[in-house]
Amino acid sequence: MKKEPEKELHQPLVEAMERYLQEGVYPLHTPGHKGGRGMAEPLRSLLGDAALKMDVSLMAELDDIHAPSGCIAAAQQAAAELYGSDAAFLAVNGTTGAIHAMLMTALRPGDKVLVPRNSHRSVAGGLILADAVPVYAAPPYLPEWGLQGQLTPDQAAQAFGRHPDLKAVVLTSPNYFGMAADVRAIADIAHAHGAVLLVDEAHGPHLGFHGGLPPSALQCGADMAAQSTHKLLGAMTQCSLLHVRGERIDLRHAADVMSLLTTTSPNYLLMGSLDAARAQLAADGRGMMSRALAAADRLRESLTGLAGLRVLWEADVAGRAGVTALDRTKVTLHLDRTDVTGIELGGRLREAGLAVELVDSRHVLFLVTYADAGAEWPAVCGRIRGVLEALPARQGGGAVRHDEAQIVAVLGLESGSRGAGPAADRSGPAAAPGLLRRNGTGAAGPCGRAYLRGNGQFLPAGDSRGLAGGTVYGTNHRMVQSAQSGRPACERPRRHDARHGARPAGTAGRRALRSYTCNKAISLHWKAWTAAAKRRSSGVWPMRSRIAAYPRSARGSPAARRRRSASAASSWIRTSP
Repeated sequence: MKKEPEKELHQPLVEAMERYLQEGVYPLHTPGHKGGRGMAEPLRSLLGDAALKMDVSLMAELDDIHAPSGCIAAAQQAAAELYGSDAAFLAVNGTTGAIHAMLMTALRPGDKVLVPRNSHRSVAGGLILADAVPVYAAPPYLPEWGLQGQLTPDQAAQAFGRHPDLKAVVLTSPNYFGMAADVRAIADIAHAHGAVLLVDEAHGPHLGFHGGLPPSALQCGADMAAQSTHKLLGAMTQCSLLHVRGERIDLRHAADVMSLLTTTSPNYLLMGSLDAARAQLAADGRGMMSRALAAADRLRESLTGLAGLRVLWEADVAGRAGVTALDRTKVTLHLDRTDVTGIELGGRLREAGLAVELVDSRHVLFLVTYADAGAEWPAVCGRIRGVLEALPARQGGGAVRHDEAQIVAVLGLESGSRGAGPAADRSGPAAAPGLLRRNGTGAAGPCGRAYLRGNGQFLPAGDSRGLAGGTVYGTNHRMVQSAQSGRPACERPRRHDARHGARPAGTAGRRALRSYTCNKAISLHWKAWTAAAKRRSSGVWPMRSRIAAYPRSARGSPAARRRRSASAASSWIRTSP
């Protein structure tokens, strides 16, 4: 599509920063490098004098993010008008900080909130800060793709039936792979029950500006939406926006919470890039998205038809598993008929001078934006295809069997362990014995039988291909408890369910904190655990082997075994390479 003529770009914050630069003011204020004069090389040369001189501090002519009345207020108002919100806030702590503020604004201590199991770890942090009570739901699973879909309207309605005192629904739409939920239907259900809809729209700041993309969360009735402007638009890394509608949310309270969670020394280069990205989108949003879609479609078409590989198209997921549409700028490659894992393919692409957005055991995700519509893009697509054409086909030609499909049963059981209703109300199959008891040649995870992969979803036991360099996201209470005790979740006795069932509202934050802390510890020591597991031909994790070293008759009570497990794991971590 031909680019539309650009409108005049009014960038109030950037223009104020430029005026300050042109005045040649000598800085007798922070930062200490004083406009780059004291910055060490080579960073000073890499950044350039102009950028360092605009790294300035709070002052009258540059406004105050905690009480904006000048250029920052104008930039935020322009963002709200562009997206159709009643208030927009510059978030310089990324969408993680915006989600924390979103949950703390909408919820009070003890409030219940419906949370999908595949939510980002920032949601767990927000639950801790808000001391809210999560009611978990497992989004449906797409077994042929090895991916989770979206929370469905039926799941939301059932959750309100079991928990009529829910105050909010959290939704991640679109998800990392571009799959959009039925936001409008879920918003109507939440509002009919007097609750608010809070959307993690980190991967959707570009939605709503082109008919070929899903509508934005605000267009579908969301009360608050947190967007990562840096992910798919022109802002610098770490830059996000929090949008609020005032019909059900107190705008003054939202401003107070954002101020509480925002640094008193915000970086003006980051805030200025948010203002510039907003102005760029306002001037040529449709043209930018047309170029992004054209570039993404070119890449998707160039990858289609390769032996052993499948590319995710909208027709593959739309209308299934709670998914209504697909953001085509996310190009997902599924390796189901090749012996190369997504992690290994990511390494091969990197060796070819190409860095991708996400890899896991069976997927590679390419993120395409309007900036990829340059003259070099056809050559880039050709280089990607060249790497893929060199991949070996799977011996025997069979597709990989996705034992991950049974993960839904674990997640459904987890959501039911807090009094969420009988087994019939849980998502997924009734049991998953094959998942957690299957013997394999690879390493089991830190919980003894299964582990989390980078985007927060589970992988089956015996599949060690997803271990390397992974980061644990999300929280799963059963898996965390298993990591603490050294026993797999599915083998825990039934009294565990009773002991960790519904609790008073005041303990919700502490429960989330325990889960978050344990997951963080697993994340920090992930590489060490991976290295040790790969060295062991038996594929037994050191934490498990230390526990197994005790004869069963000498292991003592469950509490003693848990203490010994934690001690063994801690000592191993301290001494591991």
